[in-house]
Amino acid sequence: MKKVKTCSFYWCQKIIVLCVQAMLLLGVSAVFAQHKAIVKKVFKVPQRACVLEPVISDARIEKMKKEARNEDDFYDAADDVNYYLYQAEEFMKRHGQKAILVPAAYTDILFPNGEIIQADTIAFGSMILYKPGKNPQVVSSVDIAEAYKSYFNPVKRKRRR
Repeated sequence: MKKVKTCSFYWCQKIIVLCVQAMLLLGVSAVFAQHKAIVKKVFKVPQRACVLEPVISDARIEKMKKEARNEDDFYDAADDVNYYLYQAEEFMKRHGQKAILVPAAYTDILFPNGEIIQADTIAFGSMILYKPGKNPQVVSSVDIAEAYKSYFNPVKRKRRR
């Protein structure tokens, strides 16, 4: 008769301990993965006068497509917004200002005065004007010329004597 070797009780314990450790390690890594997904990314605005242009995330674009009556309406509106954003950028170039793009990965925009604007609350095609000493102002790219002039160069009225 042949002798069949069996695992000793000691080795069975070791295998069970290794399996438990592997499961704990997988559980901990899953918790960290969830925590990483919850962490907000904050875009810090520089301490100078600037114009911010938030980039819309792909998920938000898909949501806007679903909310539109049909896909053609969405693309017509998106084309109009892109045209006005281009016109706004050209206007700012003429005034020596360049828009700072806020990547879609950022959830919050933090200004030097401590104010926070959530990036996903800003309408598609809007821009943010900021000047130290003033509160940031969200404006449509359609009205950028008038808004830019009134925000950065307000007209000083003469006092009556």
